[in-house]
Amino acid sequence: MSAESVTDVKNEMYKKNLSTEDECSNKENIIDKEMVTESLQDRQAYTYMVECADGSLYTGWTYDLKKRLDSHNSGKGSKYTRSRLPVKLVYFEVKRDKFEAMKREYAIKHMTRENKLKLIGESTN
Repeated sequence: MSAESVTDVKNEMYKKNLSTEDECSNKENIIDKEMVTESLQDRQAYTYMVECADGSLYTGWTYDLKKRLDSHNSGKGSKYTRSRLPVKLVYFEVKRDKFEAMKREYAIKHMTRENKLKLIGESTN
């Protein structure tokens, strides 16, 4: 499916003011579940690292970096960062979609602290 037709599908859904579930459950509608799922997967996502007040690093993924950082700093983010406030953004990568961001998050979480710091250092140069 072309990007243009995915955009058309999204626009049509918004015009009708229907949720994705409503749209998918309507058997008479020409939009099928696979098409809607594909359009949701096309959304740009981010993999990020924050440094906590105690110096530890937390890695996650999100669609909206500013909103997620605000969420962490208001104590409504992850359980891990809640007791280590404030946090500051030290690294991020833009990914094509949620699945790419989640794969990268997984890879970074399995790195040593030393390798994470190298990654952060490389991004600031």
